[in-house]
Amino acid sequence: MITAEKVFGDIRSTPFTVRETASYLEISEITLRRWVKAKKDPFSTGGAQYSF
Repeated sequence: MITAEKVFGDIRSTPFTVRETASYLEISEITLRRWVKAKKDPFSTGGAQYSF
């Protein structure tokens, strides 16, 4: 049986950095930054910081 823990167990509860997010998604940091700029990826802002 597939559980949420098996699927998402390696995702931590604290926000990822841009480098960590790009690595996790297996994309380049510049691609991630382009997605954020184009609002193609869900994120939240906290002042000047983005949370993924």
